[in-house]
Amino acid sequence: MGGGRRCLLTEKTPFPDDLDEGLRAQLTFLIEVDQLRTIIRQSLLVAADRRENDAEHS
Repeated sequence: MGGGRRCLLTEKTPFPDDLDEGLRAQLTFLIEVDQLRTIIRQSLLVAADRRENDAEHS
């Protein structure tokens, strides 16, 4: 695996420079956590015919 730091989505589409730091941190967290939806788990859902994602599992 590469030893480089992973690029955050907010670095690709930055926030306005004058955004409050607390709000910036909260929005960054929400955007990064939202990516959990893209990670598909191996186990199937009991009530559905599909696999759950990490966000659902969390």
